[in-house]
Amino acid sequence: MDESSREDGSGKTLYYVVGSVVLIEEPNAARNAITAVIGGRGSPFHWHKEGPVIRDAMHEALVAVGACAHVCVHHPTARRSQEQARAVGIGTLVPVLLAEGIDDLIIESRGPIEDSRDRGTILGLLQEAEGTGAFQYRWETKAEPLLWVADAVCGAVGEAVTKTNEEHLRRMVGSGVIKSLLMRP
Repeated sequence: MDESSREDGSGKTLYYVVGSVVLIEEPNAARNAITAVIGGRGSPFHWHKEGPVIRDAMHEALVAVGACAHVCVHHPTARRSQEQARAVGIGTLVPVLLAEGIDDLIIESRGPIEDSRDRGTILGLLQEAEGTGAFQYRWETKAEPLLWVADAVCGAVGEAVTKTNEEHLRRMVGSGVIKSLLMRP
């Protein structure tokens, strides 16, 4: 699970995108396929820093590993409401992930305080969803290649939301990588 936030052209309204990607492939095989996208370079994949060749290669890797993404876009989001928007996104996606039967959720770490807020949101959801199954969850840094898939999905959705580039979103939806795209106010 990762997030992306975008300004709409006016610089006032912020869109907050939370994306989760379910991988069908065994984690180590998926990690290897995703890592191969960037070759041997030392820095991790980050959508907004990548060029078209790497972005296209990541899309192909997502298809190859059987990625199935669920995305929540919170709009409009004032700058001071980003934490609330994140909680709404997590609150929207965790029940979907439970329904998918996931057993392990990796969330990109934003630091101890922010991770604690996320933990509170998830614990609240699990208490509400009593009897629907549980899963492990943990926070990792951007160095974890499995987080790059959610970064790619969030990046593509963020570009489409701001209308800077809608092609990547179309391709991800068309190839089945993005399974659901949910809008929340």
